[in-house]
Amino acid sequence: MASDSPSEHRDDQPAELHSMLRLDLLSGVAFSALGLFMAIKSWYMPRLEHRDVSPFTVPGIVTGVLGGVLLVLGIFMIVRAAAKGGWRFAGSGAAIREALLTRGGAKLLLTLGLTLGYAAGLVGRIRFEWATILFLFVFILLFEWNKPAAGGDQLRVFQRIDGFFMRVFGGTAGLRIRTMVAAAILATVVAFTVVYVFQEVFRIRLP
Repeated sequence: MASDSPSEHRDDQPAELHSMLRLDLLSGVAFSALGLFMAIKSWYMPRLEHRDVSPFTVPGIVTGVLGGVLLVLGIFMIVRAAAKGGWRFAGSGAAIREALLTRGGAKLLLTLGLTLGYAAGLVGRIRFEWATILFLFVFILLFEWNKPAAGGDQLRVFQRIDGFFMRVFGGTAGLRIRTMVAAAILATVVAFTVVYVFQEVFRIRLP
């Protein structure tokens, strides 16, 4: 009698799933390494005790927290991918290139490009809040542009919002206008919240 154990069906998994598991595993390793590097560097930054600086505003505390978060999330990605057999699909350089050519790989490269463009192209050239708003707005639009209407398993308020935009602007056009409005609101709220927390709570001057 055939067994239904996951291990016997891993070889029958589609190539797209193999690629996603491979990308998750490699991304997890990269995020973990980056997070660990940030945490270690932050730990060895000066504490400025002689200046009686608050422990919540010492140099390195924000980057240390961010590094710790990246490390934890990276480990989570590694464990999740490995549990599904991702370690078996890590493969060679050719396999990695193949994974990057999938839709998941394209999203990963797009995310990397947007992040680098934000950090190297926007921050420092225009005000931080406007750079963050622009980055988040474009990011949300690119990944949520074709998001369907809220289904029955989602909160009723989202269903009503989608229904309103679809009635006023038409089906697909209404959903895309909804996405633009939501992206603008979310990007603005997040950007000014980040500015407030960094400058008023941690007393860190932003570019």
